[in-house]
Amino acid sequence: AVVVDLLFPWTTSVIDELRIPRYVLYTAAASHLAIGLHLNANKEGKSLETLAMEAEKEGVIRVPGLPPLKWNEVSKEHKDKSDTFFAGGESYRRFLLGCKGILLNTCYELEGKVIDAVRAVYPEIKLFPVGPLIPEHLLDHSRDLQCEAWLNKQEKSSVLYISFGSWIGIVEKQMSELALALESSKKAFLWVLPVPDPEADTEKFLASVLPKGFQERTSERGLIIPEWAPQHFILSHPAVGGFLTHCGWNSVTESISVTGVPLLCWPFVADQPAICRFVVDGLRIGVDIRENREGIAESGEIERAVREVMESDDLRERARSLKN
Repeated sequence: AVVVDLLFPWTTSVIDELRIPRYVLYTAAASHLAIGLHLNANKEGKSLETLAMEAEKEGVIRVPGLPPLKWNEVSKEHKDKSDTFFAGGESYRRFLLGCKGILLNTCYELEGKVIDAVRAVYPEIKLFPVGPLIPEHLLDHSRDLQCEAWLNKQEKSSVLYISFGSWIGIVEKQMSELALALESSKKAFLWVLPVPDPEADTEKFLASVLPKGFQERTSERGLIIPEWAPQHFILSHPAVGGFLTHCGWNSVTESISVTGVPLLCWPFVADQPAICRFVVDGLRIGVDIRENREGIAESGEIERAVREVMESDDLRERARSLKN
C-alpha cells in the first residue's frame, strides 16, 4: 500500500494505474475534511454554487457534525475555484472517495462528532484517527533560562501565552491594539514576537510596532520574546493559564494535549476560522476575537476576550477535562 499526503492528489492516476492500495494522510483537522466533502462531494447532488447561495440566504452553512459556519469562515481552497489550492471538482472526489482509507491527524475524543458524521454520510470512506500527529520540533523539550526564570515567578494559571505560529504575522495596527488590550487587562503575559529580519535591531523593531512606553509600563507582568521560544515547555508550565493562538491545527492539538488551558482564538487564513468555530462552539474551550467592519480587532474587544479566557472557571474546567 501507499500512503499519500493530502497535498499530492496528482499521484492518484499513477498509483491507481499500478493497482496499488492507496491511503491518504490527512494532516488537517477532520472538520476540514468534513467541510471539503460537504461542498465538493455533496451526496444531495448540490453544486458548490447552490450551497454558496444557500449559505448567503441563511447566513450560515451547515456541515454535519460541525457547529454552523459563516461562509467567510470556510477556507478558500474549498469554495473559490480560482484559488491556487482549490480542492474541488472530479480530481478531489476521486482522490478521497477512491482511496482505501484516510488517516486523520486527530483522535476520536477530540473530533468524534465530526468523524461519526462523515462516516454516516460517506460510509464508503474508511476513517482511521491516528493523531494528534504533533511535529517533533514542536515537542522540543529545550528550555529558555530567561523564560523559565520569569515563569517561575508568576502565580499558577495567571499568564496568557501569545504566539501566532511560525508563519503568521499581524499588521502593525493590530499589534498596537493587542498591546493596548494587554496593558488595560492588567493580566500577566508572555508574548512571542519574532523579529522578521535576523539582522535587524531588536529594540528598534519592537519600538516601531509597539505603543510608546508599552514595554516599560508592563515590564513587571509581561515578557516579550523577540525570537524562537520553546512552546512545549511554555505550555506545560503551571503558570500558563491561557493561550492566544491563530488556530493552526498543530498549535490547537498541542495545547489541548500538553496543557489543557482555554484558547483565545484569533484566526487569519485557510482553515483557521473554521477551527476557531470548532474550538469556540464545538469543544467550548475557547473565546474568539471579533473584528469590526474594517477587519480590525479593537483593543476593547481584545481585552474583553482576554479577561473571559483568563477568568472563566467553566472554560478552564472544560479544557482541563478534554486534556485528561
